[in-house]
Amino acid sequence: NAVELAENSDNSEILSKSLNNIGNVYFTQGFFELALKQYYRYLQLQKEDNNKNGIATALINMGAISLNMSDFKKALANFKEALSLFEELRQKSDSTKYKNEIITCYNNLGIACQNLKHHNESAQYYLKGINLARKELGNSTLLANLLNNLGSLYLDQGKLDEVYNTANEALAIRILISDKNGQAQSYRSIALYYQGRGDHQKALEYLYLGFGLAQEVVNISLQSFLVNKLFEEYNKAGRADSALKYQILLRKLDDKMNYEETQRELT
Repeated sequence: NAVELAENSDNSEILSKSLNNIGNVYFTQGFFELALKQYYRYLQLQKEDNNKNGIATALINMGAISLNMSDFKKALANFKEALSLFEELRQKSDSTKYKNEIITCYNNLGIACQNLKHHNESAQYYLKGINLARKELGNSTLLANLLNNLGSLYLDQGKLDEVYNTANEALAIRILISDKNGQAQSYRSIALYYQGRGDHQKALEYLYLGFGLAQEVVNISLQSFLVNKLFEEYNKAGRADSALKYQILLRKLDDKMNYEETQRELT
């Protein structure tokens, strides 16, 4: 309704805000193609107004969609362009502005590079984001996300000692700020660390901690991942009853995710 009224009244500012909001709603519901269409219209309006902040915001949103659709090269290009714009804006304004946006760009650039197997470049982006977040934000969700993502990169590289340190620092921040979904993610990372060390008892302990919180915050995909790891642990230990229990639960969770994805596709 807002878009229709704005178009009829030639109010580009309200039209831009409405398009961006619609894109955000579609994005959170998993309708990525529909979200992208709204963000693209928003981007065109920002370019017409030469609004660099709006252009960079649109590029971040479009990059986030590319990440979710596994188009990591396009995501990388979007985030690099957005970072360049935000850094330019920060130099021309109060130095305290645009810090969250710049840190977010570093985090997302790290994710894109990690998925492209550019591990050294990924680590550099994560570390830049971490250093800036420590300086500008203190204990924050962004800092915890960066630390946990860096731990994930270290897991990919087999650097287990570094995994433990970064994952535990992220966990401490997430407990401090009561981020339960984040805590569950940290427990997953620590469980994978103990799996890599061959400490199966500790791995089970953290898998259970993560699974309990993932249930509490209704994170189905994380539940599925952790349940699969629980199945693997019990299966390797030769505990068939427990392995079967988690295999059945995994099937139920996967069916639920597939059903929800099917509903999105039909919509």
